[in-house]
Amino acid sequence: MSAIGSFPLEEVEEVKALLPSPFISVVEPDVVDVHFAYSSQRKLRVAIQAPSDYPNSSLFIDLYSRSLSDNFLKKLKDLMKAKVKETIGGKQLLVVVHMVFIMMRDNILVAVSDEVQLIRDILSERDELKTLNKKGIVKLSLCDGKYFLKASAKVPSDYPLNAVDIVFHKHNLPDYLIKLVQDQVVSMKYLLMNGMTLDKILAKEKLLEEKKAKKETKAVDIDDLADMKRDIVFLKKLGDLQKETHVKSLRRMKVRLVKKETVLEQQREEEEEREMYDFSELDTDMNRPTFFPLLQYIIVEFFHKLTHEVCILTNTKVLPDNPADASLSGFERLYCGCWFQRKAIRLRLKEPPFTNVKCPKCKEPLASKHYNVDYFKGQQQRHLLRQRKKQEFDEVSDFLGI
Repeated sequence: MSAIGSFPLEEVEEVKALLPSPFISVVEPDVVDVHFAYSSQRKLRVAIQAPSDYPNSSLFIDLYSRSLSDNFLKKLKDLMKAKVKETIGGKQLLVVVHMVFIMMRDNILVAVSDEVQLIRDILSERDELKTLNKKGIVKLSLCDGKYFLKASAKVPSDYPLNAVDIVFHKHNLPDYLIKLVQDQVVSMKYLLMNGMTLDKILAKEKLLEEKKAKKETKAVDIDDLADMKRDIVFLKKLGDLQKETHVKSLRRMKVRLVKKETVLEQQREEEEEREMYDFSELDTDMNRPTFFPLLQYIIVEFFHKLTHEVCILTNTKVLPDNPADASLSGFERLYCGCWFQRKAIRLRLKEPPFTNVKCPKCKEPLASKHYNVDYFKGQQQRHLLRQRKKQEFDEVSDFLGI
């Protein structure tokens, strides 16, 4: 075991003057123990001992952290050792402590060092990632074929107590797709901060979409009767008030009734969502990472998945090879998560059956925001109209002998 020496009192006083008092927990002639804590993920303990012939030999340094990765600690220790070698014969303690102090204070991305590496591992050859450590920003540039997307993630200084902020910059995708993923990111932030993982979120989202699809395509069953009864009572009240619109007090009552029903409907929808996303069994620990899950979703589940998505009805890519044609081509995301050329879906729904239609890819109910119950009813009515016109034409043709 190497002999232990002591630090000059003057140098120890300089270290004390450099750091805020809470950072130094132990100061003895031969040991200086420093604790850096800027957030739950940016915590580091540095234990430094003086060799017997200090400062003519290198310091003994140990690093401890429950939040920072072993890989980061190894790199930091190697940097400290290199700095110590450059300073042999000088104030090694002061130089090393100052170096770590600046790094932990200014390098916000220390908190996501592991997550940054995980992102690098899932990038394709043409994707790029740049880090701005002092600003706490990670810049992301995605490229697939002729399509590109540039975004950035701003890591807050108290991460992970607060979620990262995702900003989309330049892209050549249709604007509504960017709006779609922006809304999704906002929703996912909330769920991730409540303790859900990305896999659970995607699974729950799929269940919600399937529920929407079944609601849009299924026939009325016993579970719908209560809702129908409530709607009938509301419409009857509204109808009774409508007859007396010349009475000012009744007009006001009508407005209050509509507002009340709107609030109740919103509350029912929120209650359904709470039942779907049950947080009661989740861990209450607030150290919930959002950096990797959000960027993973954007990179893998959105950008690269969409640019390779194929419409099985036309056997062509959902996004055309030329980005300039993307806004003109028209495509649709069904509630089941599958993407299709809109013209192909319309062609498929031009002829019956118009009920219990299944997605040709995953066999879930075929439905979306546009292809709902009203759309199917309209298609059925248009089909019946075409059939009647054809029948009338055939009857006239038979009568005239054409």
